[in-house]
Amino acid sequence: MQIAQKNYPNLKANFYKLLEQLDEQAIETTVRHPRTHKKINLVLTKMKVFSTVRMALYSHTTRALVPLAISEALNGDYSPIVGLLSSTDMMDSMAMGMHSAIVCSEDWPNLTDSSRADHGQAYMGRMMIEGFDIACPIWDAKPVDKSFYEPVKTNIPTLLLSGGLDPATPASWAEMAMVEMSNAKHLVAESATHGVVSQTCAASIVGKFIDSNGTEELDATCLEKDNRKQFFMNLNGVALQADSDSESSEKE
Repeated sequence: MQIAQKNYPNLKANFYKLLEQLDEQAIETTVRHPRTHKKINLVLTKMKVFSTVRMALYSHTTRALVPLAISEALNGDYSPIVGLLSSTDMMDSMAMGMHSAIVCSEDWPNLTDSSRADHGQAYMGRMMIEGFDIACPIWDAKPVDKSFYEPVKTNIPTLLLSGGLDPATPASWAEMAMVEMSNAKHLVAESATHGVVSQTCAASIVGKFIDSNGTEELDATCLEKDNRKQFFMNLNGVALQADSDSESSEKE
């Protein structure tokens, strides 16, 4: 990770610089299709880049490409961004009808002038609200009953898992969810993103939880393993471990 900081010292500033450029004018360019390798015309907009980076943070595999994609885009090479755009496309893997039904019945009805102003300060928040305002009246999903928002009160053994690097559902949400659960255990894998079970040893922990029907004897020490992937330093790939070891030795 130290090598990534060295190679991309101004990553945040460069990201916003790229967004500012796209906000002024979308980029029209020709790139290779990430699947067919045929040349295609691409209109790269601020929303496309922002959404691509956002979705890339859900997975360690795509997350490792984000700094390179931003850096190359600023240098005029949009291929890495296009690759991320393809790999993080949720339209084919996500049930958008179900997504709209949930958001429009659970979240959108509770937006107030205050929350709209608060969330609208961020670009993505503003864009998402504008999207809901268009889609939800058309989808016409009925608001859920007010009791839906009350904490679940139960003594049933419950296991909650969170990823410390999850860009969508922070660990604090699990703490809120379990406030009325008298027999719940919350485990956090600090280096995991959105899919804790698929990225860590959590699958075996879940299996033991189901077999024992309880949380008392669960050993979660394996969740402490750092499972982050090395960031791509250039188009050839990640930094070599030897380089990392050498850098650490020099600092010692």
